[in-house]
Order: sequence, then structure tokens, then C-alpha cells
Amino acid sequence: MSSAIERAWFGEQLPVLWWDQPRIAADTPRAFSRTVDAAAGQLLRLRHELGHPPALITLSFGALIALELVRRHPADIGSLTILAPSAPMPHPQRSGLRMAEYLLDQGHGDASLREAVTALRKEKSHATILALFSALLAIPDVLNHYFAAASVSPRERFFAEATKVLLLDMDCFAAVTRELVDYPPPSVTTGFSGPVRILFGRHDPLHDPVADPQEWRALFPAACLETVDTGHMIVFELPEDEWIPSPPQALAP
Repeated sequence: MSSAIERAWFGEQLPVLWWDQPRIAADTPRAFSRTVDAAAGQLLRLRHELGHPPALITLSFGALIALELVRRHPADIGSLTILAPSAPMPHPQRSGLRMAEYLLDQGHGDASLREAVTALRKEKSHATILALFSALLAIPDVLNHYFAAASVSPRERFFAEATKVLLLDMDCFAAVTRELVDYPPPSVTTGFSGPVRILFGRHDPLHDPVADPQEWRALFPAACLETVDTGHMIVFELPEDEWIPSPPQALAP
């Protein structure tokens, strides 16, 4: 929920303004909307400073924020690059279910993970979503599976950096997912005319190679959809010149 590892990884060498999601208390109402508000404020400040609409780059959950930014401020975004997107709303729990099923198929996890999957499939609620993610986080080295098997060096470097930062603020996660449970579905964006590029990781356990392209194509009919030879962590597994758009001004939530 921050860009601390990206900053440490890339330093000042990239033309990217790394944006940190604000930390929000677990009982905060409208936490997702407030997160989008904060991202929109940063976007508009950058738009003013540059004098032209910046490129917007998103990774994973950032795709959900990007959908709202494009809906609210289509004229203030020059282009959109979506990397390893989470499933579009209103299905914020789907990525968790995909990861859980992948881990169970690989022989990881225990009865508590199976029970959490069953409970969420039976009833989509804030409690069952949090229970599933808690069961996932209880699995040792669960983040290993977010990288492709061949990405040995990037994975090792990522975990070396991860020991220095808080990777997931569970209070903030709880607040944001509470609003997402019943968030209205996205619709086809008609006000945004900039180029859209969406990259899926071939080895990403959160990715469905059939359903995901169809859903994102429905939202952005003219988008360029690509599958790359990575896992979920595209910014670390793929050379930066393969995911940074040109012209290179960018904002990355």
C-alpha cells in the first residue's frame, strides 16, 4: 500500500512520481472513496505542474483507483498503463479467491484456508473477505507466488527490500475493502480518449487468461492488451522500458 520498494529499487532514475496510498484507520467510512480523492488530488497537482495531462501507471489494486480517476478526470490523464490489474469491481474478492485456489492446488494452505474459501463463496461480505486474506497471509512466504518461477533475482531483491517497510497495513486494507464490497460496477469510459495499454503476467496466479481480457476490453474497447512473461510483480520482473509509456511523464499509484 505504498511505493517504498519502488523508490528503493529505482531511485531517481525513472521519470515516475511514485504515489503512496494514504494510511486509513480500520473504522474509517468511505475509505476507498477517500483513497481515490487523495489520488485525484495528486493527479491534478501534477497536471498543473506539468502543464499537460500526465501518463498514469497502475499496478494491481491501483487499477481500481485508476478506473475511478478516469471516470472523474478523463481530460486530466494523458495515457493509461495498467499492470497486472486486480479483477474489476464489483469483485474485489476475486483476486483473493484465485490466489487461494492456486495455493491449494499447489499443496499450500490448510483447512483454515479451505474454510475461508468456502465461506466467501457462500456469502460475499466484509467479514468473509477479511477472513480469506488473513488465511492467505498466514501462509509462510506467500508472496513468493506473486513472482514467476524464473524471476529468481527480482524475487530475492524484492524480499530484501521488503524487510525494511510495512508491505500491508491491515487496518487500511480493512477500511478500503469494507466500501468495495458493495461498490457500484465500473462502466465503459466514454470521456477518456487517451491510449490504454494493459499488461497481464502469464504466470500471475491472480490472472484469468480468458475472463480478464474480456472484462477489461469491455471497459476499454480500444485498449492494447498484452501478456508478458512475468508473474504479478511486473514492475520488478520486466525491464522498465517495457512498461513505462512514452512520453515518459508518469504518475504511479
